[in-house]
Order: sequence, then C-alpha cells, then structure tokens
Amino acid sequence: MNHNGYSSLTTPGFVAAGGYPGLAITLPNDIDGDFHSAFAMGDQYERLAGLIDIAHEKNHRFIRSPVDPADTRNIRAGKTPAFGRLANVPDPANRRFYRTRATTRSSCSIRKPAKRISRSTPST
Repeated sequence: MNHNGYSSLTTPGFVAAGGYPGLAITLPNDIDGDFHSAFAMGDQYERLAGLIDIAHEKNHRFIRSPVDPADTRNIRAGKTPAFGRLANVPDPANRRFYRTRATTRSSCSIRKPAKRISRSTPST
C-alpha cells in the first residue's frame, strides 16, 4: 500500500492549491486523479487509517515538476493558496530534477583488476 495523506478532493481549498506536489487530485476524465476511489475496497485498494491510496496502475502523463508555465504537458498548478502553500507551480529551479541532453557527459575509465589466482588445497 502507498498512502499519501488525509487531504482529498473533498478538503476545502486543497484542489485549488494544487493538491499534493507532483500528484493529480482530480482530472476531467478521472475524478480520483492519481488515487484510488474513496469507495474502493479490497486488499490492494484499501485506505489505511483514512489515508488516500496512490493508484500505481494509472498512467496519467504529466510533467510533475514543471519548469515552463507555457508547457501544456504540465500537471495542473495551484492557483489559490491553502495551508500556506501552492503546489505544482512551474519553477525554473525544477530543472534540477531533469537530466539535460545539452550537457557534456563525463567520462570514466574502468581498470581491469589484476588476475587473482586462488589455490585450494584438496580436502581430506
């Protein structure tokens, strides 16, 4: 089980603030976003102590730590602060999460270790 927190779609102001960083609380085509339904049952989808459960079988594709505010692939950003923060807001500092192809690759050399000869004595 992978539980996130107690805030959900029904928590006032939570969705407008962007929800949990990097996760979609709700989507136009999936009311539960990246999570299992609050009404889901069974060993795989249950809620532990009321915590919402992340649905790993879903594959909603977004840029989850957005950099460019104009990129249409970004996860929906928060617009109205709640609990003292906004989530999923594009920020140039998020570039640190993405490997760039423009940088030169570092080289490394691998030395072949010296060959070891082990001698075992026959057991008696």
